This record gives sequence, C-alpha cells and structure tokens, in this order.
Amino acid sequence: MLLHIYKSLVDNSRVKYIYDANLAGLKLGLGTHAQGYDLQILGYNKMHILLEKLLTMMRDLEVEDDRFEILKKRTARNMQNFDYIDPYLSIHTYTRWLT
Repeated sequence: MLLHIYKSLVDNSRVKYIYDANLAGLKLGLGTHAQGYDLQILGYNKMHILLEKLLTMMRDLEVEDDRFEILKKRTARNMQNFDYIDPYLSIHTYTRWLT
C-alpha cells in the first residue's frame, strides 16, 4: 500500500515536469510492481535531464500532511473496491501476481 501511496505522491509532484517534457517530445512513465518501481522515459534527446530531475524530485519529495491523507484514503478505497470490478478487468492483476 505504501508503494502505491508514494507513487501517487510522486505522480502528483511531477506534473510540472511532465507538461514541458511532453511538449519537447518526451514521455515519462512510473509504475509499481511487487519488486519496486518501473521508470520509463521515451524520447529523442534530453532524456538524461528529465531522469535527473525526476530522481532528484523523488529523493527530495516533501509531503504535505493533508495531501498524504487524501491519497491514503483514495488508495484504501481503491483496494476495497477492487473486489467489485468486472473479472475481465482484474485478470491482469491476478496474472501479475502469478509471475
């Protein structure tokens, strides 16, 4: 659960980098899995600058208490509602758990 909350906090903080990067033709993706995070940067040039900014931002992330509480409640609600989604949508998650 902490992995998902931290990812949400990072996603929320990286918005200011993403817009400019998208305009420059760069794409940035951050995902979670059982062993940690997946970071994907796609583009033609300046990827090293975006990577450095993102890693620095992840290391120095300052979390506001109210934002943390909002994301904690949202993550808990999503986990509780997982049992109610359509089976064809949840198969991807169950397949990941097997590998």
